Amino acid sequence: MSACRFIAPVVGALLVSALGGCHSVSSYAVPTGPAAVAPSYGAVTILATGEPEGGHELGIVEASGSHDGVGVDQLYPELIRRVQQLGGNALVLDQMGARFELVTTHTSYQQMMPCGFRGLCSTWQTVPTTTEEMRVVLRGRAWRLPAASGGTSP
Repeated sequence: MSACRFIAPVVGALLVSALGGCHSVSSYAVPTGPAAVAPSYGAVTILATGEPEGGHELGIVEASGSHDGVGVDQLYPELIRRVQQLGGNALVLDQMGARFELVTTHTSYQQMMPCGFRGLCSTWQTVPTTTEEMRVVLRGRAWRLPAASGGTSP
């Protein structure tokens, strides 16, 4: 196999990764109600002014993202998906903000040095680097409202 056949896909993958960026979005849903509800695939109403009249709370949902370019426009669809997963048709948004976390990454590199008479020795070193990373966070509660109240998306 020629070197070009091997290198071309690697260079292509690196280029796509660099142009596309590296966004990290994560989310979770924790049921808090006494009974499980079947997932819902309809529209979700977003409320930010307290608990709605009627209905019942199903669980807690959160979506967060790190790196440049992740904002609420990428997090809302993920949060709504989690509400639907719990069977909800409404989201009570409790928190929207940012938190800062220390993230440690390890970078390895090879070092070449003279060794003996006209020889080269190589060694690998791994260096830890700690940076502060901002995460955008949306947190709320999934609700199941009566059919007349829910079902519209903002």
